[in-house]
Amino acid sequence: MHRIALLIAFAATLAVAQDSPVTTRIAPLGIPCEPGQALPIGSGFPIVCPPAEEQGFMVFVKTTDDATAGYKVKLRYTTSAGEAKEAEQSVARNKNGAWTVVVFQVGRMKTDTLPGNTAAGADVEQLSTFSTTAAAKSKAKK
Repeated sequence: MHRIALLIAFAATLAVAQDSPVTTRIAPLGIPCEPGQALPIGSGFPIVCPPAEEQGFMVFVKTTDDATAGYKVKLRYTTSAGEAKEAEQSVARNKNGAWTVVVFQVGRMKTDTLPGNTAAGADVEQLSTFSTTAAAKSKAKK
């Protein structure tokens, strides 16, 4: 009986911990590719492969909290050399749709056939106020 009570308490703790108003998804920034080679979807597709360092990840963020004016998003990733890195940006919340997209040009995403970076996750802080001036200064420091 004691074990069942402990299991229920543990499950309740996990449920509370996962009850966040923020949802995130991480996707590649475009199609991971090798500059100078044909795109994986065929040579007839009208997109040029950008340099590997201009490729990266997109973090999609949405919230159920209407008071959120913006987000501070930290992308955690591992380079092809195995080095753990982070990149951070502050962005205004998209008022015209559910999802806000944050672009991180940190280098190509690893695929089955190409070396590159692997996303380890994203940490998101909701901002109750957002200033485009402060965000521009933050970006200029990088």
